[in-house]
Amino acid sequence: GLAGVVGLLYLTDTTLNIQSLLGTLMMIGIVVNNSILLVDRANGNLLVGQSPEEAIVAATRSRLRPILMTSLTLLASMAPFCFRLVPGTEAMIPLARALVGGMAVSTVLTLFLIPCVWFLVKRRQQVAV
Repeated sequence: GLAGVVGLLYLTDTTLNIQSLLGTLMMIGIVVNNSILLVDRANGNLLVGQSPEEAIVAATRSRLRPILMTSLTLLASMAPFCFRLVPGTEAMIPLARALVGGMAVSTVLTLFLIPCVWFLVKRRQQVAV
């Protein structure tokens, strides 16, 4: 997520200031929430007897729509601020750019990296037991 924040701020020549840090903090909150809900669903699936692979696939499938809805809503609502399409909102531009860059990268990582890491950890735990 932070790579997306820094990347978009760099590409748009936007300074790192209090507004962009607030956007980063907001992005982190959303991403952590999405990840916690995904992992919790996978752990619940594991408790009802599914294998780790089945549990994470089912959890990702069931959380895909809510994660995409949250991310796409945020991206669509902040895009006008990123491109100065709304007059009088110049102070919000760094916040919007930090949110858009961070969420674009974090959504992909949440949907692909978190399930992979969870699966590897659970598989290692089963081998150790």
